[in-house]
Amino acid sequence: MISDNDKTVQWEGKIQPLPFSREYQVVIRYTLSHPPVCVVRDPDLSTLAQGRKIPHIYQNQTGIKGIQLCLYLPVVKQKNKVSEWQPTMFLANTILPWASMWLVYFEFWLSSGEWDGGGIEHDVIEESGR
Repeated sequence: MISDNDKTVQWEGKIQPLPFSREYQVVIRYTLSHPPVCVVRDPDLSTLAQGRKIPHIYQNQTGIKGIQLCLYLPVVKQKNKVSEWQPTMFLANTILPWASMWLVYFEFWLSSGEWDGGGIEHDVIEESGR
């Protein structure tokens, strides 16, 4: 879907990160001059987590129903870090495989309780309007 005077593109599809994994209904939205977002619509990740706090997600303010994933380091102003995602990168080569890897780590986390996907705690990140 393309909208917002051709400034926004949104893809929705299924990701099965590993052959033995469940399928996830995912939405990726990118608007020019904004970082891309990725939301898992189905299954409900909170239900799968059974009350545990899911690591590396954002408070979803996208208007898309589901859980918004934290897939990459955004700009961290207080540490002068540059975002791991840049507008010159293709979504199909970055956000889509990063979402698939996030889901692999999520499935391992469900069974082990340990997050092996790396990243930094979100209280350190300035969420850059995401």
